[in-house]
Amino acid sequence: MSSTPVPGAKHWASRRTILRMGQEVSSCHTESLAARSVGSSVLARDSMLTVSAAHPLETERGHRKLVVVGGLPFDRVTTDEAATQICEAVVQRQSMLVSTPNLSFVTAAQDSPEFRLSVLSSDLSLADGTPIMWLARKQGTPLPQRVAGADLFDALRYGAGQSILARPLRVFFFGGPEGVAQRASDTLTAEWLEGRGFMQGVGAIYPGHGSIEDMSSDDLIHQINASGADFLVVALGARKGQAWLMHNRHRLTVPVMSHLGAVVNFVAGTVRRAPRFMRKWGMEWLWRIKEEPELFDRYWNDGKGLIRMWFARSHTGL
Repeated sequence: MSSTPVPGAKHWASRRTILRMGQEVSSCHTESLAARSVGSSVLARDSMLTVSAAHPLETERGHRKLVVVGGLPFDRVTTDEAATQICEAVVQRQSMLVSTPNLSFVTAAQDSPEFRLSVLSSDLSLADGTPIMWLARKQGTPLPQRVAGADLFDALRYGAGQSILARPLRVFFFGGPEGVAQRASDTLTAEWLEGRGFMQGVGAIYPGHGSIEDMSSDDLIHQINASGADFLVVALGARKGQAWLMHNRHRLTVPVMSHLGAVVNFVAGTVRRAPRFMRKWGMEWLWRIKEEPELFDRYWNDGKGLIRMWFARSHTGL
């Protein structure tokens, strides 16, 4: 099976690994940071995946280790390691697309090649969901830690990576319910001014409910770039948010960008996050349904998908 490059992407690795779902992947960095481009060259077919990707940060850091679950790659990193990589990208002003796939991502990627490509093209892909951890362990390739997008954001918010950055992380929010992004931005700035946090809100945009093109006007992109943000947090719904990032990544000068849909609500205080014990035991979905009943259908479909994947792996021996 030969690999077909993703349009616009370069082949980065000196070695390419073809694997069955669940085996580990290593991708070696062979270009300098000055020559970085969008990231990965990937071909997927059935349960086979070919990955050719660069380590997103310093060349001397070695190689990026991935585990494939449900056809999507996940970096074998902890929350602290992910925060370190993000702060290094900010310091070096290197573009980094961070994806946080959970079970909904895996399900959506099965029927949307464009959505799947957005994860495969990411520079950092984090296991945001306990079911991903269960599946990875079942197939014999356990991940070191669940790295939820909200946990990563809070780690950075309260000081992770400050030994590298040594200043507040400037955050811009794009999306979310009307007025909530601005409230989240104001909250971060207030925490920073009061010495309670390490993030500074530098702007927020509520783009409404238009198309990707409507939300990608020169004026909107200019507002984001002119803010001097280090970290762009997008909240448009997973499919639309990932599509928006893929559509506009080449136009954005913000080094780190990620779709973290729930984070804007958590920071603004409009939605409460599940207690820690519920997150630890994989019960966060129950809390989310209590807080946001409209999520019931999503979690129902996720549950059915998890059962199918679990028994498929039992049948195949993965």
